[in-house]
Amino acid sequence: MSRGFDVVIERDSEGYYIASVPALPGCHTQARSLDELSARIKKAIELYLEVVGKRSYDDESELTAYIWKNHEHLMTDFERRVGRAVHARQKAEAVEGEAMKRMLSTRWGLVGDPEVDSALSAGPEPFRRSVAKRILLEYGDSIVNRCLQCGRVVRTPRARQCFWCGHDWHNQP
Repeated sequence: MSRGFDVVIERDSEGYYIASVPALPGCHTQARSLDELSARIKKAIELYLEVVGKRSYDDESELTAYIWKNHEHLMTDFERRVGRAVHARQKAEAVEGEAMKRMLSTRWGLVGDPEVDSALSAGPEPFRRSVAKRILLEYGDSIVNRCLQCGRVVRTPRARQCFWCGHDWHNQP
């Protein structure tokens, strides 16, 4: 089955054409000519789908990521605070320099904060999943945008093309 994706093409101030695929986050390329751009974006999509094809779909993981990306406004202040702490702690692990690690860990990562440490005692992913479950119990599946064809979670509340099966419903009401 051939899959088609919408491609957004822009031109930068230096004359390069830039192509991106909104349904495939991070899938983009650039070129000097439209012909070259067309070939490059086709290859980028092919490579992207090859990598995605090796990734299996897990509804709970996708729902958790979707809730955290799109519905932070439904979280409590504490849940948002812990979410920011998780992000800061992950950055602290990746950064070089002990002073920066300490600052990220303690100031923004809230290491040593008993409430945050307790919430993260089982790790960040169980916390994120529990928040997503609470929100889904409270608001229901109506806050989740699913593909009309395969039923999987799509990337954003306004998405009209499935990342997983390629189904496009832009022209449907």
